[in-house]
Amino acid sequence: MLGTTSLAVTLALGCVGRSAIEVDDDCDSTDTSDTNDESPPPPSDGPEIAETCETLELAVTSECFVGNTITSTEHANGLCEAELGAGWSWLEFHATWGWSVVAQIHPDAWSTASRAWVWIDDQDAECFSSPTREVTPGEPERFGMTWQPVEANDDCRAATCNDSQGLDEPGLDPIDSNPVSLQCNAYDGDTPCSRCRPLLCVRAL
Repeated sequence: MLGTTSLAVTLALGCVGRSAIEVDDDCDSTDTSDTNDESPPPPSDGPEIAETCETLELAVTSECFVGNTITSTEHANGLCEAELGAGWSWLEFHATWGWSVVAQIHPDAWSTASRAWVWIDDQDAECFSSPTREVTPGEPERFGMTWQPVEANDDCRAATCNDSQGLDEPGLDPIDSNPVSLQCNAYDGDTPCSRCRPLLCVRAL
């Protein structure tokens, strides 16, 4: 695990929400706290950038991997290192708070074209650990968890469980959080391990 940096990511990716601060879609913030201080606010230098953008770097492997061929966390760490170099490892769900992460990106290794395999340290949601189950009748399979790499702003990129892109394909088993929003299944895996997906990799800066 890469630490416990506090991070809250909203739909305005790259903005960091704090108590008594409202952040709009353009990352402009308004202080809504109850205070008697009527002095003018300090000048702004622009949108606040998540601390993890200075301490973490994300990448997506150029190669996709059939989930059933990933035999362990150590194996996936080695695949990240083999393509990206020393210090890279497979992204764990709780790399920050969980559910998403905002970071710098490897300039030559970022794509939002596909969801990517991610692992979690306290559930069985990887292809080498999840139980076999039938989502499609007559087709028992293991399932692995995936996150969606997304665009944010020029300073940060993000990857998240909570983006529904790619989760509406037949045979998948995402969490149906509401009628119009799907998210990754961090408990049992959402994507059949017979599917080919890239790995989401991370390193500390």
